[in-house]
Amino acid sequence: MKLITAFIDPARWMRVRKRLEIAGINELALRQGFRLDRKHSKSRVYRGAKYTVDHTARLEISFVLDDDEVTTMVSTIENAGGEGYITIGPI
Repeated sequence: MKLITAFIDPARWMRVRKRLEIAGINELALRQGFRLDRKHSKSRVYRGAKYTVDHTARLEISFVLDDDEVTTMVSTIENAGGEGYITIGPI
């Protein structure tokens, strides 16, 4: 048994969820969080004041699989997540 944890962009959640349902994953844990990134912080102007945004929203998906299903599910999440990788790092 392996615990799979992936961090994805909230905008890609519906696409990943549909692919996981097709693959047979019906129960999983989902958490909402923020990623603190000081290297890629962005400046925003709101009502004349300048703010630095150094965090981005992320969703954490966790579920448990048998050892023989791990590679299939990891590739499913990577393909559904977008450009061949999940936005902030490895699964």
